[in-house]
Amino acid sequence: MRLKVSQLDLPPGYSVEQLAKVVAKKLRCDSSVMHNLKVVRRSIDARSGAPRVNIVVEVDVSGKKPSGKRDVEVVRNVKPQAKTVATLKEYDGLRPVVVGAGPAGLMAAFALAEAGMKPLLVERGEDADARSDRVKDFWKNGVLDSESNVLYGEGGAGLFSDGKLTSRSKDHPRIRRFLEILISCGASPDILIDAEPHLGSDILKELVPALRNRIVELGGEVRFGARLDKVMIDDGVLRGVVVSGEEIRTDHCVLAVGHSARDVYAMLAEQGVPLDAKPFAVGVRLELPQHRIDTAQWGGSFGSLGSASFRLTRRAEDDERSCYTFCLC
Repeated sequence: MRLKVSQLDLPPGYSVEQLAKVVAKKLRCDSSVMHNLKVVRRSIDARSGAPRVNIVVEVDVSGKKPSGKRDVEVVRNVKPQAKTVATLKEYDGLRPVVVGAGPAGLMAAFALAEAGMKPLLVERGEDADARSDRVKDFWKNGVLDSESNVLYGEGGAGLFSDGKLTSRSKDHPRIRRFLEILISCGASPDILIDAEPHLGSDILKELVPALRNRIVELGGEVRFGARLDKVMIDDGVLRGVVVSGEEIRTDHCVLAVGHSARDVYAMLAEQGVPLDAKPFAVGVRLELPQHRIDTAQWGGSFGSLGSASFRLTRRAEDDERSCYTFCLC
């Protein structure tokens, strides 16, 4: 039978043999009778007072369930989930337009391309490689390109945030789909099992163009240096958009422009598009020596674990607002 075995404590940098030994001990059997051992979740336990840092692992394995083990559950048969996107055999409508090549825009364009709708993805900034050079020039020489910078360009504002995949959403099937697509573009399969998966900005610069190429292979088109000037609305119905002075007929437009495209929101307000205000956070950047974070979180540095991270939150009370850390670079 298929079993889920949780709360397995292992040392940093554990081997496959060590994992199998710990699982066998939990199942009270010899490792030779276990089959199809697969890690499904992994996290770091560095709670205060613990004698050492542990890696807490959860696995799926074929074997026999021992009696009286709370950390061993039988995996019930689960009906396979339907594909998120249904492929259209023939689509003869106007191609949809997606504005913005950040994570949301890239995924929207990919889903539409996968469905056979041949979307047009437009991005005011440059592609990831050219944009990276532009950002390096800004950091080094202070030369700002107002159209291609840390906020605008392929990959969105997160391209230079070191690639921590922290999601507060509980929509697990869609998050998993996103991660699986990243893996198909070259990301490490570990992002499916790590509690706080990490890509790294260097890897992101490879994954983002790979995802863009898949959109093109599926029939989509991607344009850089293409700025949304106007949405054409007639009697409350979208008829098209104007991109860098060119009128493009469409009846579907996905706006994935991020929070910093204030000119786009001003344009939409002027054209009478309904807009709802959304709370936003204002923050400051703090740079802390990594060895101090490692020491505070783990009691020291462990090469096999990479860099320690942390987050802080405070609930609103009296006249004080709530506050929280957003990400760690």
